[in-house]
Amino acid sequence: MLAKDALIVWTPNSDLYEGQANRGKVVVTTMPEAPASAAHPMSAGRSDHDWNEADNAGRYNLLQQYFSSMIHDDGIDEHVARQALSVIEDINTATLSAEILPDHSGND
Repeated sequence: MLAKDALIVWTPNSDLYEGQANRGKVVVTTMPEAPASAAHPMSAGRSDHDWNEADNAGRYNLLQQYFSSMIHDDGIDEHVARQALSVIEDINTATLSAEILPDHSGND
């Protein structure tokens, strides 16, 4: 799947989602979103204006932000996130850094 088409959905690994089958999981799909994927409360990528306007370098930077947020804010296991994101063919997701913390400054 190409980055421009990727819709990334996930369910945080937190107490709020305890007992839910999707807890701690990440799925990369396309739009329109399948009903099973729609059960995830978090989404990024194809559904975002910034993603659609960006070139691949810009999408890589956005993906780094999403990845950081998934693992640091939402408790998603790094390997689970990497495995799911690896279906994006035109971005090398192996180079995403787990060391980068999410930017909560509100500046885009």
